[in-house]
Amino acid sequence: MVDVILVEESLSESALACIAIALRRPGTRVAEARSLQQAHDIVQRQADTPPLVILGWRALQLCLKPFAFTVVGLASDVGKAQRERALRAGVRAIYDRPA
Repeated sequence: MVDVILVEESLSESALACIAIALRRPGTRVAEARSLQQAHDIVQRQADTPPLVILGWRALQLCLKPFAFTVVGLASDVGKAQRERALRAGVRAIYDRPA
């Protein structure tokens, strides 16, 4: 069972995000996914309490269909059109990651 699913293609970005989560909330269980489909599969296997899903830049660009779980974005340089499309798809908030 995981608390957070981090969807990030870049291994270095994923590692930095995992470190930040661990420093902020020790004991948080994080699963890394390389795609939205992989994140969806993890959520489906965890029926009891759905985890928070954090989307990186690339995943935010690809989110087109509504989510049935809590999703936020963490990326830098997200354009206005991509931001609006992600919010329409159900992303609750998009946080700017410092470049």
